[in-house]
Amino acid sequence: MFSNPAGRSAILTAIDAKQCFMIDHRPVDASSHTEIDSQIAGIFVLNYNDPFDEILWKDFAEDWMDALYLHRLVIQKPFQGSGLTAKVIEYAEEKVKEAGRHYLRMDCIAGNARLRRFYGERCRGREKGGLQEVGTVRNRELGLEFARFEIQVVRS
Repeated sequence: MFSNPAGRSAILTAIDAKQCFMIDHRPVDASSHTEIDSQIAGIFVLNYNDPFDEILWKDFAEDWMDALYLHRLVIQKPFQGSGLTAKVIEYAEEKVKEAGRHYLRMDCIAGNARLRRFYGERCRGREKGGLQEVGTVRNRELGLEFARFEIQVVRS
């Protein structure tokens, strides 16, 4: 996705819209309490209004505009399994509240069983579990089927 022109264009558009986030890992040396070289641990996009989300959700969820959409979440291999995805989702849930919306939604290619299992069972961390899978949608333009996930975010 990140190497093809359309994927890169989507990322650049998200950066321009201030909807693309970088996860900056900044380890600290325990003895000197100084930062060691920082690394990009991952990236993600939070879409507030995106034509792609409209295509996927509009005909299947009357409340499709009442959500933020988490896309293009990539965690670099050395940081996978460290709980960063749960932190990203927690951050996204706060952004849902700030935006006055009620849902956080994600999707993936329906044939990606491993990612579907991760989103549905443990992407929010071991204690919280995953997001609810709410079905699949076939995108006629792309000729692909997407699995859809969501969590209702309760505002305090």
